[in-house]
Amino acid sequence: MEGLLQKMGDIIAQNFLLGALIAFGAGFLTVFTPCSLTSIPLIVNYMSGKEKTAKKAAAYSIFICLGQAIVFVALGMVAASLGRLIHNTGFDKAWHIILALLTLWMALEMLGVTNVLHRKTLPINKSAKKGILGALGVGMLTAVFASPCSVPVFTAMLALVAASHMKIISGVILLLSYSLGHSIPLVAAGSSISFAQSLSQSPKFARIGKAVKIIFGILLLALSAFLVISAFHAH
Repeated sequence: MEGLLQKMGDIIAQNFLLGALIAFGAGFLTVFTPCSLTSIPLIVNYMSGKEKTAKKAAAYSIFICLGQAIVFVALGMVAASLGRLIHNTGFDKAWHIILALLTLWMALEMLGVTNVLHRKTLPINKSAKKGILGALGVGMLTAVFASPCSVPVFTAMLALVAASHMKIISGVILLLSYSLGHSIPLVAAGSSISFAQSLSQSPKFARIGKAVKIIFGILLLALSAFLVISAFHAH
């Protein structure tokens, strides 16, 4: 089982396109939940204030997503480095159990069993810096806290990167692809408040969002179980 995790990391490392496409798809799908899609328009509306125009809103959306990408990629580098370090020190069993418990929690959040992440508020306030640099900073802050629907999937991806001992460049590519998939719909939503509101208020969209969350919740449960099994087969 430990060898299987290693093979998963090798497959991603040797097939950048496959790994990137999977990560891109995961990032894209996580946006289609109400708590993800509506967060960016709210932030953009706050950042641009009374002078909001379609062009300015689009620019702020892009820089918010760029700020998120910086954090995603940095965490991917940390996860890959930490995973390889722990593997080299021989603590794989304990490491996999920790990652399994973290992934289990994320699965429970997606399935609505626990509700810890949804209690967090957007880490912005009236004193936040305005303009492009402010948007970049807000993006970096909201990468982890603003979207309780996408955080579990992102965390599970970090766990997979850390558990499979993949190279740092592979972790960077994986999280960069996730970020790109996550950003495209958010830029569109941030550029049009009415577009995001129409989606978030649509009953059909609500049903799709719930289905996406359940599917991801089941996948995260499976990953958690996989990590537990791999822990007891680690050398």
